[in-house]
Amino acid sequence: MTENGIELNRSYYDEILYTPGFSIESSVCRIGDTLLHQHDSLELIWVTRGEVHVDTIFEENVLKAEDFLLVEINDFHRIYSNTDNEVIITHINAGAVNKICGRRFPDFICEWIESNRSHGEKIDIIKEQILNLIHNRPEQHQADVTVDNIVRILLYNFNFMNYHNAGKSFSAAQETRLLEIENYLKKNYMKKIKLSDISRNANIDMTYLSHLFREISSFTFMEHLEYIRTNAALNLLLKSELPVSQIALESGFSDVKYLYRGFKNWFKQTPGSIRKKYRIQKTVLKKIEHLDENNIKLPEIIRTHKSSADLLKQYIRDDNVLSCYSEELRDKVTAEYLSGTRVTDIMSMYNLPRTTVYHWINDKKGTQVGITEYQSLLAENRRLKIEVAMLKKRLEEKE
Repeated sequence: MTENGIELNRSYYDEILYTPGFSIESSVCRIGDTLLHQHDSLELIWVTRGEVHVDTIFEENVLKAEDFLLVEINDFHRIYSNTDNEVIITHINAGAVNKICGRRFPDFICEWIESNRSHGEKIDIIKEQILNLIHNRPEQHQADVTVDNIVRILLYNFNFMNYHNAGKSFSAAQETRLLEIENYLKKNYMKKIKLSDISRNANIDMTYLSHLFREISSFTFMEHLEYIRTNAALNLLLKSELPVSQIALESGFSDVKYLYRGFKNWFKQTPGSIRKKYRIQKTVLKKIEHLDENNIKLPEIIRTHKSSADLLKQYIRDDNVLSCYSEELRDKVTAEYLSGTRVTDIMSMYNLPRTTVYHWINDKKGTQVGITEYQSLLAENRRLKIEVAMLKKRLEEKE
């Protein structure tokens, strides 16, 4: 298969069993070598024996027995090994992931390797879900339940905010708002984007939004935008013969020097060195060999203090937490606003963040209401209230 005249490696798909139409599929394999490739699915790599290398261009990880690593949808990666090994590889279809995550579709960071052994219980739950899938080979409905469980664990515990913010506290509303902004950046990175435009469209104070990005994701707004643009540039670099200067413009960089800075920051390499390094891989040295699950001893997940069901409830939030609030509450807030109640009073009455209140008002009215417009409406409501009070007083005096 070719794209823009460049031959892309697709043998990997032929070698990993992935049932058409299924939302998830797991295979037990012995890894030899693969070319650099990408695919439209999450890939979960769980080493059960031996040692396996996973090169993601960002970094190269060496996975040993029990290590676990997630490769993001459409991320370039190469997996290879020079030793005897046993690996469970699971693919989760991008459409299934997007259906669950909706507008909150984040970048996932999930790794349980020697340098990072945190979140052990959560990783165990994912592993157990995968083992059940391999042992039982469920029908589509049950497979969808497994996808739902795994993706929700990832969404609520391993999105890029959770990863960089372990131990810190921030609200579900704040998390949802930033994930929605991230989705906007992913769709519009090629355009000229300013933090002031984002803050205005989202009815969020620019200083507060800048602080929120740094506090929750550990990156500044511009660093995050640079990451998205650099990733887009990498995709063009490896899938086309376009000159770097044109790739920079199509990826949203105003000048090629900013593209070079992005590659240095995120890949520690120049665009030219990356293109050369990964284009010289012309042949697969050793292919992937499928192993018969019935003839191997799959690892057992041992629990001593909580059942799987209890842990699932603990680590998978009710989806209402992120969509956040009931329609009834939204109606109450809108009614309070239209009656002239100040936003600060509404926030206190219902314990809501300012941005949520403005967001609901905008949704109900079908227009964007900024602070200036709100203050004008509030002043008009106060004027009318004063006039009504004066009329009542005159009527009382006449009586």
